[in-house]
Amino acid sequence: MQLDAFLSSLRVHVGAAYAPVVLFRASNRRFAAGYAAVRAEYSDVEWLEETDFRRDLLSSLDTSGLLVFHTDDDVFFGGLAPFELADDEICFSLRLGLNVRYSYSLDRPERLRGPSVREERVSWNWRVQDVGSFSYPLALNGHVFRSAEARGLIEAVDFSNPNELESQLHARDGLSRPRMASFIHSRVVSIPANIVTSTFRNRHGGLETAAELNERFLAGERIDPAGMAFDHVASCHEEIPFAYRRVD
Repeated sequence: MQLDAFLSSLRVHVGAAYAPVVLFRASNRRFAAGYAAVRAEYSDVEWLEETDFRRDLLSSLDTSGLLVFHTDDDVFFGGLAPFELADDEICFSLRLGLNVRYSYSLDRPERLRGPSVREERVSWNWRVQDVGSFSYPLALNGHVFRSAEARGLIEAVDFSNPNELESQLHARDGLSRPRMASFIHSRVVSIPANIVTSTFRNRHGGLETAAELNERFLAGERIDPAGMAFDHVASCHEEIPFAYRRVD
């Protein structure tokens, strides 16, 4: 259900700017049925069924151009304008902007220190920021990297799931370039409705379990991002209530 919402928002706001690869794994037959249904709806997406997360992830990575990671609870609510990475910038964040004033993960306010603003673009030195989103360059949802540079960082660490990978990358962030950049206003937000990992107790809203959403998906319901309220997004993660629509 949430993956479908992400892919549908991607179609609306990003289109051909992405060539998405989905790395997935079903934990039971009902989830396998859900993945089969969403795969049928998005035949233009490359699907890779996980057997070994590290090996499968590395096999899917190119070394040319740009690379961006997303989690399946991400939703795009704004379109992308062309952008480039400056030589001193490690990433371009689609989840950050001057509208971000609260860290959901840390449950406290946050603000960007010393931003350099030019037209629709803002950049900053992440090394002088307080602990939080603006000092976390190697996030795996909505940060755009140079493909070859990201692959090199990933190859250097051991991990077996996305949380372990992000934790290992964050431990090595001193090796990266000193600045980050984003649009003035964020374009994507993660909706932490539930949790599916048992290795990290990420904060979430407990809105609906993954199993409940999967059953609704198989019954013909879809999350409808067009019917949801993104006007007041002020964090990388927000508990935005889902709107639903039915499909034939």
